[in-house]
Amino acid sequence: MTVYPLFHSAGFRRRTYGGRPPSLSDLAVTFTVICVLALPGYLWLNKFFMTSKPAAPDVDSEAYDHLPGMAGERRAREAIKPPSPEEVIGNFQRRMGIRSEQAARARNLNTKNNMNQRGRQKPRNKPGRILKLNTLEEVKRPMKCTNCTHFPFPKLSKEIKNVCRVNERDNSSVVELVVLIASQPENFQGRLALRQTWLQISKRNKSKVRYLFLVGKPAKGPDQKKLEVEKKKHRDILQTTSQDAFNKQTEKMMIGLKWVTRHCRHARHVLKTEDDVWVNVPALLNWLKAQPLRQPFGVGGFCAPSNTPDRNPLSKYFIPKSIYPQEFYPPFCNAPGYLLTPHTARQVERMSKDVPYFPFDDVYLGFCLQAIRMQVQRVPGFSNDKMAMKTDSDKCRLLGKSVLLTHGYTPTELRSIWSMRGGGKCPRNKRPSAGKGPPASGR
Repeated sequence: MTVYPLFHSAGFRRRTYGGRPPSLSDLAVTFTVICVLALPGYLWLNKFFMTSKPAAPDVDSEAYDHLPGMAGERRAREAIKPPSPEEVIGNFQRRMGIRSEQAARARNLNTKNNMNQRGRQKPRNKPGRILKLNTLEEVKRPMKCTNCTHFPFPKLSKEIKNVCRVNERDNSSVVELVVLIASQPENFQGRLALRQTWLQISKRNKSKVRYLFLVGKPAKGPDQKKLEVEKKKHRDILQTTSQDAFNKQTEKMMIGLKWVTRHCRHARHVLKTEDDVWVNVPALLNWLKAQPLRQPFGVGGFCAPSNTPDRNPLSKYFIPKSIYPQEFYPPFCNAPGYLLTPHTARQVERMSKDVPYFPFDDVYLGFCLQAIRMQVQRVPGFSNDKMAMKTDSDKCRLLGKSVLLTHGYTPTELRSIWSMRGGGKCPRNKRPSAGKGPPASGR
């Protein structure tokens, strides 16, 4: 036998088996004892080598939520084929907190079926989380798409539909300028300050200047109740269907442009701005009368031919390479305020369905302009910085003909600028010359 030499010594035979060779049963018993004694050591060694191996990479289970019939991490484990471009686009929009019109419509179909026995609505699954811009490394944005981006248009009241309605009996038969103002739902004081200052020229949306605030849904219920009161009182707020967030600027802008193309298409110019902006409306109207936007210039404002994405992870405007890998953005006009025509708004709306979503409305508009081959136009008087207002002369400068738009002001500062009008507080400013030829292009 092969194991017999282990027990061949005379001493071992004499002590263990009484001098006789071991039988087969003796060997079996000995082998069993050895296995029992060695089992703990084997288990310890196996555990040691298993834990010393490198850990498996974390699986982003949400990236495979589009696969039917699976859930959680099991989706990621069982996914064999890479997602298609349409699935990548859908995943990107979901992670950005964007719902398509089809998804929003399907979400509302089964409302009656989602009632429990007490008549209360059953809790739905939580929507895709809205990511902050400094946590977008895990999200991938496709560079091209076809019919992939949709912005659900909210149901409008009669007052919002008729904001641009003209009255043939007075001088408002032509709307020279419609102002779209992006605002946070909780910024009640900011909207009130605008109504009490430079928006007074609109005469409650009955003059040649009309305006509309663009807000999302607030995160807190009490803010929504206050917002409903404000909407009923002033009738100048268009509220979107999604929760307000910093990465929803593009959605607000596109819904505003949709409203223009549907209910204000006869306006001559559109100004998209924000609720901390000072706009010198009379000077702006004079400039538009002298030098209106014409083809091939689609958008005008404080425009830059080549801006680079902010790669600082701590920045508010951080964009990782997974979202936009290229070195430069296309030419665009900065978000505090830019001008466009209803014709451009209509073309941008049509093209937007084929342009992947981007969180910044001014950059996204630049993508759309690039797709429809339009250029940007530098408008003198549009500033991307806050102008000083330490003295009365600084405030008077903001009321002069050379400043059309600047931003970064609190409600108190806006009222302080407005208080300098009239009464001889500011010297009369010379009218600006019309100039020769169109302004320089942003390209």
